[in-house]
Amino acid sequence: RAEVLRAAVGAVRQAAALTGTLGAGELARYAARDAVRGRVVVRPLAGEVVGIAATGELLVRDARGGVRGVPTASVEYATGQG
Repeated sequence: RAEVLRAAVGAVRQAAALTGTLGAGELARYAARDAVRGRVVVRPLAGEVVGIAATGELLVRDARGGVRGVPTASVEYATGQG
């Protein structure tokens, strides 16, 4: 257990130290396991989540069809989606 924990903590520390934008490979790996994409949210912005930007912002398509980046980590799902 301790060995696994050390490896996990080391990987998290290494990732946290990175700066800049996400690369195409990172975005693709995230998209492959994105549990929020396609879900309808009411907060932080009402609309359908379409992914994340290279800057890490949550991308939400609003009712008018525009996609906006939202720099937040918390979402509230529409009724019946949570």
